[in-house]
Amino acid sequence: MSAMREFTVNVSKLLGSQAGTEIYIELNADAQSLGVPELQGCISGSLRILKGTKDVMVVGSVLTDLATPCRLCLDPIVKSTEIELEGRFVDSLAEDIVPESPNYDPDVFPLDVSGNLDLSDLARQCIVSSIDPNIDCNGSCEGYDAVLSAFGSDISDDIDPRWEPLKGLMKRSVDMESQQLKGDD
Repeated sequence: MSAMREFTVNVSKLLGSQAGTEIYIELNADAQSLGVPELQGCISGSLRILKGTKDVMVVGSVLTDLATPCRLCLDPIVKSTEIELEGRFVDSLAEDIVPESPNYDPDVFPLDVSGNLDLSDLARQCIVSSIDPNIDCNGSCEGYDAVLSAFGSDISDDIDPRWEPLKGLMKRSVDMESQQLKGDD
């Protein structure tokens, strides 16, 4: 198992092998280099890199601390989070990378000609998509009760007033359907 300290790993030896060959790497890198403000400390984990016939797959999980603002008081909540990484890399000249190509795949990452995988975009995308936008400090801050009382009750039960007209529409639809069922009897 090889180790890496940055988000780039050279897989040129893997590319020279047959399809189905895999290597394992340990990731231990500074989270700040990804430019995601919620990241704290470092990112560490194990990744499996598998050579396909025309691509390289990266699969694994990493552990990092995320500081996400509470949805009510906006105080940061630091939480250790395990994040699954999965991505497909192809030659940087392949049709899958070119947006004008009929084979374009926006979820594919480029593999440079020297055989380097830059895992930073993959890690950034997986981390950002794993951030919980509805995290709640559950009263651990001073302003929590004040903000909660401004909503009048448990906010998880409140309905956004903009959706209120749809509530009436749904009730009418259910009433019409039940009348039709009674008429079919």
